[in-house]
Amino acid sequence: MLPTLAPRTRSGVLGARPEGRTRRGPTIPLSPPDVSTRAQGNALRAAFFLGYFFIGGFGAYGTLYVQQLGHGPSRVAALMASLPAMAALAPPIWGAIADWSGRTVGVLRASHVLSALCFAPLLWVDGFEALLVALAVFGFMRAAWVPILDTMALDEAHSGGKAYGLVRLWGSAGFIVGALGTGLFVERMGLGVVPAVCLVGLVLTAASAFTIRPRRVMATGSFLRDLGKLMRQRRLLGFLTVTFIVRTPMGGLFTFLPPLILENGGTPAFVSFVMTAGVVAEILFFLVSPRLLPRLRPGRWLLASFLADALRWGLIGLVASPWAALCAMPLHALAFSAGHVSSVLIVRGVAPESLRTSAQGLFIATAYGTAMVVGNLAAGPLVEWLGMRGLFLSAAACAALASLAAAPFLERFDAAPSGD
Repeated sequence: MLPTLAPRTRSGVLGARPEGRTRRGPTIPLSPPDVSTRAQGNALRAAFFLGYFFIGGFGAYGTLYVQQLGHGPSRVAALMASLPAMAALAPPIWGAIADWSGRTVGVLRASHVLSALCFAPLLWVDGFEALLVALAVFGFMRAAWVPILDTMALDEAHSGGKAYGLVRLWGSAGFIVGALGTGLFVERMGLGVVPAVCLVGLVLTAASAFTIRPRRVMATGSFLRDLGKLMRQRRLLGFLTVTFIVRTPMGGLFTFLPPLILENGGTPAFVSFVMTAGVVAEILFFLVSPRLLPRLRPGRWLLASFLADALRWGLIGLVASPWAALCAMPLHALAFSAGHVSSVLIVRGVAPESLRTSAQGLFIATAYGTAMVVGNLAAGPLVEWLGMRGLFLSAAACAALASLAAAPFLERFDAAPSGD
């Protein structure tokens, strides 16, 4: 089978270097035809599973581990805030490096190896300054994997006729296994084992990256010029603005959900049950997403996810019972799963092919970085002023109003999902 031919332009083949002039530009992936698509799909599933294994383990027990080192609440908050802070900064940088270099898989591998090395000091350091530096550098090095994997999974789904959700659900499964598996080690060996378990997950994640096949690429155009066009694209900027405005009020709610459940009479075990129920709901949505997604346009799915998120938090804040949280958690299927899938599809649709990783990095930084950081910073003073239930109710009301105001704009994204 012959490789894909590049389109021709006035100067010849697109991406060929003009005479007497050298220039590196953005890249267009050319998938090698001699490697099994099924093997690539399995490699991506493993990468998602192991990547979210760490998030499940450290997300559930990282705060408790830092606390048992003797750090007070303000220092614990600062340490744990370093990761979303890096998520607000680093993904666009890594995405741009991947698109500029054309070595997407190489960048992914480097990110995973460096992040494992940077996390290793947590095995022996316990001082505040050392932990802060280690976590911040680790967060920066790790930030490449989500935009790159999302871009590759969407490309694989588009070329192979599979559904992106059926690949992404392995990340949710890894989250559950990471949280439960780390919990088992903690019960047997204490919180001191958390860094070791998480480091094993990071090493396995790095190893899995070497099973993903590289994509052959060819340079085309000017990277900086095309990146400038992307940054000035009104549809993308409008989408990112809407995402930030709607997500920010709810950015700190997951932080205060466990203490609210405990305040309402729940137990730590019940908190874990509520969190697990939410992840199970997102897995179920990913499973049925190939049938559900084509029924609505991406913009309408995104609006539904925003409203479902506001409804979920509003119910939890309105009803002073731990069971309210459990009953509201099935809405996580719409709030997260539908929202994430529709968002990455929208970004894929508005970004040029050669800059899709950069665009996904901007989305990740906005939705899961900047909005989370600002939301968490605002949540603390609001809890002191309104109480935890007041925080949830006010955040839900603001998010619902912002969602409805953005509805006419979101409907402009009218390219129906094609099973990606």
